[in-house]
Amino acid sequence: MPPRRPSMGDLFRLSYRYAVRNDHGIATIGAFPVINYTPDFNFDIIFVKNSAGTITTFSNMIHDDYAIGFLHNRFRHENIIHDNVTYVTGFPNYEFSRTENGIDGGVILLKPEAVEIHELRIGTYGIPSRITNHAHVMQALHGVDQYAKENQFVGGMVDCFINSYVARVFLFKEEYFVRQQVAEWRLKQEE
Repeated sequence: MPPRRPSMGDLFRLSYRYAVRNDHGIATIGAFPVINYTPDFNFDIIFVKNSAGTITTFSNMIHDDYAIGFLHNRFRHENIIHDNVTYVTGFPNYEFSRTENGIDGGVILLKPEAVEIHELRIGTYGIPSRITNHAHVMQALHGVDQYAKENQFVGGMVDCFINSYVARVFLFKEEYFVRQQVAEWRLKQEE
């Protein structure tokens, strides 16, 4: 029986833990996983340098694989102001805790200078017309990664809040992100 592949949420959480414990000389606030299930059981993760943004906690988070979509629907294309600094997007690290007010979750916020924002027509690169569940998120992330690599970016992510014929994508600039391949067994040590 083949080994179980980690869920999307597991990959985000394990990549985050791996990055903060094994930064390889890169001062990081976390990592963004490239959800590329390869036959050799290696994954690319993208280290998020300290200069790219910050990590914080948001309250009342949904705590399943669709947390990134939930978060982007909360942002609704608006900039995020945190500690008097403007951020353009963010993604959950899938570390959650139950509090008296509900579920709190860790969120990595990205500064405008760390990403380049492009718009892709729905349907190109496999981006669905609506992103309403984690399967849609995974499909879109695959396409955005392909687009990012073709355009010499480290990687990227889709804005899950789609309300027209285009999807905003956030492309990770090399000065702020580092992409490295990690064996799946190394990530699983972070469980």
